[in-house]
Amino acid sequence: MRVPEAIEPMDDEKPQRANSKGLIQAYELRELAHKEAMHLNECAYVDGETPTSRAQAIAALIRAWDVPFERIRVIKGRGKPKNVTAVNDPSLAGKKPRAPIAPITPAA
Repeated sequence: MRVPEAIEPMDDEKPQRANSKGLIQAYELRELAHKEAMHLNECAYVDGETPTSRAQAIAALIRAWDVPFERIRVIKGRGKPKNVTAVNDPSLAGKKPRAPIAPITPAA
């Protein structure tokens, strides 16, 4: 059986990078937050726990899932979705809404 030779990337293709330690940690944190949220959703209420405290815990886990998700996006070099623009985007500089100009009336 013949062993294939290593394929070199073409000029227009980016070479594949190895996953960084930060990327691996972000994936692990995201997975941990997901598992904890699913476990919290499935288990019964503990003594003294209210639906409000359960909802707050799930909301905290959702935020804990969202942070690594954003880090993964940044580490991979992917931008934000097109419908999201930065506040300091230079293309939005001249598009600030202005109040209409009031007509000048003679003083009485």
